[in-house]
Amino acid sequence: MGTNYYWSKVLNTCPTCGNKDTIKIHIGKSSAGWKFLFNGDDYKSWNEWDSVLDSSGEITDEYGEVWTWDDLVLKIEDKCDGISSKDEAKVSGIDNSGDYWTDPLGYEFAKGEWC
Repeated sequence: MGTNYYWSKVLNTCPTCGNKDTIKIHIGKSSAGWKFLFNGDDYKSWNEWDSVLDSSGEITDEYGEVWTWDDLVLKIEDKCDGISSKDEAKVSGIDNSGDYWTDPLGYEFAKGEWC
């Protein structure tokens, strides 16, 4: 079991009806005993995610709980010594060339949509 985290931002609000045009992006997943795994489809490194998530928008988990960027950073950093998804895929014989990578700061990323 794990928890997925999402970033959303309201792009426009209709002045007449109040409907909101919102973007929602999967940040990544936190699973017990594992390193935090970032979704690498939109942003490819910690620095890219950091600049987006620290600026604006809202971070929520899959259960609707709102998180601050600072609190999510603490969770991510707390998991740095966990099991590596990238290494586990190799051990399991999964051809993950290009699908999993580690950025220059040691954070793990994966392409594709997963939960």
